[in-house]
Amino acid sequence: MRSLWVCLVASLLGVAGCPSASGPDESVTYLSDVLPIFQSRCRGCHRPGGSSGIGLDLSESRSYDLIIDQPSIQNPIWTLVTPYDPPASLLYLKISLDGPPVGDRMPQVGGALSEHEITLIRKWIELGAPES
Repeated sequence: MRSLWVCLVASLLGVAGCPSASGPDESVTYLSDVLPIFQSRCRGCHRPGGSSGIGLDLSESRSYDLIIDQPSIQNPIWTLVTPYDPPASLLYLKISLDGPPVGDRMPQVGGALSEHEITLIRKWIELGAPES
């Protein structure tokens, strides 16, 4: 009971390491949490006519089907998002590593994603990458 109280107070103060007071991790979904990150940080290049050069469109809600269990155009050995397995997901590696196994760290414009954004995407993948 004491640890629950400590986590509740800590989460209200914004201290990391305790479950969120706003709900369980299972609430992390593509449409409500991940797509908004892509829309604000990635669609400048990853859109029709964008400068990414690989044709990956992350600007629409249909982009979910383009990344789940889909091979990378850069190297088909890699899967873009492998549900439940962030280390096997090229998208996760490209946003979290300075030297990903294929291509460059993303995004290339506007600096790296925040630790919060990276953690949110990792949790989403760990939970099976639910759409909604």
